[in-house]
Amino acid sequence: MKRNILLVALLVLISTISLHVNAQTSNMEDVVYLKNGSIIHGIIIEQIPNESLKIKTKDGSVFVYKMVEVIKLTKEETANTSMNAGNAYNSNNYIGNQYSNVVAPSYNQIKNKYNYRMYTANPTDQYNPTISGLCSWFIPGLGQVICGETGRGLGYFGGTLACSLVMSLGAGIASASYYDDGAMIAGSLLTLVGAIGLLTVDIAAIVDATRVAKVKNMYINDMRNKTSLNFELSPYVDQISMQNEIVRPVGMTMRVKF
Repeated sequence: MKRNILLVALLVLISTISLHVNAQTSNMEDVVYLKNGSIIHGIIIEQIPNESLKIKTKDGSVFVYKMVEVIKLTKEETANTSMNAGNAYNSNNYIGNQYSNVVAPSYNQIKNKYNYRMYTANPTDQYNPTISGLCSWFIPGLGQVICGETGRGLGYFGGTLACSLVMSLGAGIASASYYDDGAMIAGSLLTLVGAIGLLTVDIAAIVDATRVAKVKNMYINDMRNKTSLNFELSPYVDQISMQNEIVRPVGMTMRVKF
């Protein structure tokens, strides 16, 4: 029994040591120091004693050096990836109004440039089409107002008041003309026209509010994308032949995305 316990303990110890060694090894890389002052980080994939070596950097580039150019070879812990050749430094730098409010022009100015049917919801949307539609359902025109279209919202609200007035007027005439068939018919028609108009304006206000919100969101998202700037920086190491000599330019490369 004691023998089995000792064997299990020994296996656990060996496994722990092995994992520790593997972890340390995975954090190591080959480093080549050259006489011209360059320091190359990577993995040596081929080495011919006293002649040459090949080293592969983390970006997949392979460089060949003669041993007479090399000062020393070492194994070191992996350096900061932003300083190694081939490891791009990604900086999501956004210049402009990427996450701030973009003032959209009036709906009439942009409605022909954007198809609301192509709208897709975005977490950063400034206006919520559903809330705008619900607001215009409770009070016609309110959804337009919260989207910055005050004049448009007041137009729908005024249309609702006008239809309500016609409906009320017709109901008053119909109720006051109990013994006058002609007036009764006229009052009933006015009431019907007012009711149909009120329903039509209410539905139109709901639909219009959702469209206004969608189109304005599309414009704002478009402007945010246009005013964003993304760039990537990465160290640059190359090897070229000039006049029968090997030249290794070292520098930085930058890629800009608009």
